[in-house]
Amino acid sequence: MQLPDKPRKSAFSTPPPHAGEQPPPPAQSPGRGPLPLDASADEKGPHRRRRRSSSRKSILEEYGKKPKKSQMFSTRLNQVALILSAILVLGLLVGSVYYFARPKVPPTLTTGRSVPLLSEAAGPAGAAADATPTAPLEKAVAARAEPQSEDTWDMVHGAFALFRQGKLEDAFAKFETAHRMAPGFPGLVFQMARVRMQQRQLDQAYRLASESIALGEEVSESYILRGQIEMAQGSYTPAYTSFESAITNDPHRPYAYFYWGEALRNEGRARQAITRLQQAYDRAFEQPDAFVIHLKLLLARAEAGDTELLKEELPTQLANPKSSGEWFIAAAAVALQENRVADAAGYLTTARERLQPNFYYFVVLDKFFDLHRTNAELSGLLNP
Repeated sequence: MQLPDKPRKSAFSTPPPHAGEQPPPPAQSPGRGPLPLDASADEKGPHRRRRRSSSRKSILEEYGKKPKKSQMFSTRLNQVALILSAILVLGLLVGSVYYFARPKVPPTLTTGRSVPLLSEAAGPAGAAADATPTAPLEKAVAARAEPQSEDTWDMVHGAFALFRQGKLEDAFAKFETAHRMAPGFPGLVFQMARVRMQQRQLDQAYRLASESIALGEEVSESYILRGQIEMAQGSYTPAYTSFESAITNDPHRPYAYFYWGEALRNEGRARQAITRLQQAYDRAFEQPDAFVIHLKLLLARAEAGDTELLKEELPTQLANPKSSGEWFIAAAAVALQENRVADAAGYLTTARERLQPNFYYFVVLDKFFDLHRTNAELSGLLNP
């Protein structure tokens, strides 16, 4: 009897399951899903490509998942907050360093010029106690930017005309009215101070000049006016300070140097006055100013006893027929210093002939001639 052939065992065959066991699931290739039951091992086509693509997509979703938009926005917001915090801390650090290292600026220099605080502009001892408070500088600057009306201009023109005619109180009233109409019109407060100075109302003139300084209007001229008032009251040290402040604000004009030199002469410091008067003369470009300043300079040299240089220049100047009367005034001053009264009288007579009357009497009213006004030979020449 021939036995049936024993089935050949293949290395790829799977042993039959034991009783009661479930057959193992079909083998899967890495990265592939299970094939459908009716798919053969060598099946190819679009179904296999779809399965491969689907498998790759599932892996990317599992291991390389992209963050959601809300998560990205939160991350960006945290980064921005961190950067802003760092900038804030750096700004606080720099600000602290600057605050403690910055130079300490006095309050009088905050406007860029030597304008005193309003509390310092009250005036000298004995000034009027009812001085009105000064308008803030910022408000005055803003008001000056506004255009002025024709009525204001007419008021100002009329005030100057009255001032020239010698109607000082009427001129002051018009200046004051124009200032009320247009507080920003520059220089009106200073003009009011000038009028009060002409009226010899020194307390009001000082207060108005100080107000003009605080407003930043006509600062140099207002300091000069204050210095003149202080000179008239015999307060020479404050006067020197006022003239120095005027030069600080306008170093190119001669008037502050001139009045500073005159104040030194009044105190008997003629040699120091020569320096200031020479500085004023170097800056005097108008002929009337140059004449007056040069004459005062010659008198200061005579007072200081610096007559050698004068004696060298005088013969040439006196021999010149076109020489102005100032040299004859200087010759008279040298003669009086040497007690040659007759010679001084002759020089003064020639000076009166060559100078206009207003210039001549302006000169001989100088304090240099005060000691000689009662002299019989000179009284007619020295007293208007």
